[in-house]
Amino acid sequence: MISYRSIRALLAVVGLFTVASCAVGDPSEGVKDGSGGATADSSETPSGDPFAVPRALDLSAVSDPCELLTQQQVQRLGAGRSQADGKSPWGEDQCRWRNQRMNFSIAPDTTQPEGLEFAAFTNTEDGKPTHEVNGYPAVSPKATDLTCTTFVGVSKRDVVSVSYTVGTDGRNDPRYSEPCAMSDRIAGMVLDNLPAE
Repeated sequence: MISYRSIRALLAVVGLFTVASCAVGDPSEGVKDGSGGATADSSETPSGDPFAVPRALDLSAVSDPCELLTQQQVQRLGAGRSQADGKSPWGEDQCRWRNQRMNFSIAPDTTQPEGLEFAAFTNTEDGKPTHEVNGYPAVSPKATDLTCTTFVGVSKRDVVSVSYTVGTDGRNDPRYSEPCAMSDRIAGMVLDNLPAE
């Protein structure tokens, strides 16, 4: 059976050949950003690494996942009281907020060394982030009308996951009815609270 690392190594080699063959084209091609260079693809940073973070954040600095949001943020969300929610699929503590409008959990991941690359590899067709949250690479697997999960890479190896479900009273309320907008918003709040490594 081919390992995840072997597949990544093969994709990296294929990518090098693709980059080399594209480099022979007309340098004037591409959208200019006004500085004389081509604008980077929206899914990649100027360094070409779609998983690069603007500044590595220390997810392990907050030992209790229920403290990844401040009380002021919880009040702004209208989320109510937090409660410990057992272990995440990767074995770390997670925390949940639940009421009639919404139900969401926050789960840090500091144990899987591949970081966001693993979430992208297992949840996207091209193995790349799907978007950014506050400038950090993020992956949202296929969402439904009621649920969405956002994985955000806070460093090369650490990820925070926010899983959001619209509650019964939130379905007709535009503040709560868009699950991916809410999971991204909550993930962004968590990023604001994390110190740099």
